[in-house]
Amino acid sequence: MEQTNSKTQNENNEGKQQQNQGNNKGNSLDALLKKRNRPTKKEKKELKKQQGKVEQPKPQEIQYEPVLKEMITLPNVIEETNGITIMTYNLLAQSLCKRELFPNCGDALKWKNRRPRLIKEIFYYLPDIGCFQEMDDNNYNDTFKPEFEKSGYDTLFYKGDNTKQHGCCIAWKKSKFTKLKESTFDFDKIGVPTMITNCIGIIVALGILNIKENKGVVICTTHLYWRPESMYERTRQCLILYQNLLRVKEEFNFPAFLAGGKF
Repeated sequence: MEQTNSKTQNENNEGKQQQNQGNNKGNSLDALLKKRNRPTKKEKKELKKQQGKVEQPKPQEIQYEPVLKEMITLPNVIEETNGITIMTYNLLAQSLCKRELFPNCGDALKWKNRRPRLIKEIFYYLPDIGCFQEMDDNNYNDTFKPEFEKSGYDTLFYKGDNTKQHGCCIAWKKSKFTKLKESTFDFDKIGVPTMITNCIGIIVALGILNIKENKGVVICTTHLYWRPESMYERTRQCLILYQNLLRVKEEFNFPAFLAGGKF
């Protein structure tokens, strides 16, 4: 009986050892499989890249045809001005076309695509007078001035004596107006500015040609300082603008028009 029990115990021990060996082999196999399934350094790097990627919206398709608008007729000015048309347009200076500000515009931001659309839109209307803000000085000389001259316009461009790359422009039909006076000014050089803004203003007095009466118009354009927290400085610039515009208006006794940006 003792011999049988001893034999049975030995068999049980051998069975446990075999089971443990089997478990160890299984654990080793699992560990090996897990090790094989672990991503390599290259795979980890690629995985991090994919996880860090944020799906960006697709860039908008370029619209080559400009969005055309209706002209607004102002009351009580047709007789005084002989029925003239005035356009005002903030062009968005090319020097301000930053990708971080306009992430979804794609190639529409490129000057080669913007240029023909702007020219087509401006000369579709053929306004008697055009007031333009945020016009780059190099684009004025290379594009806008030649195009205006070719279409029978005279122009006045001013950006001030500063490092800013864009300014304002007034254009008028030479067949309809003669320039009587021009005035340009820098807001930073008048009074006591609260900050340096490099903002400017332009005023032009135009006499209407081919009529017996002494009629004309005073045109003013500007681009005020745009930051929302700079309300006081923007108000100060408005006052300077109004004082200068009123002075020229009273000198010629012409109706005055103010067309600008960031009011």
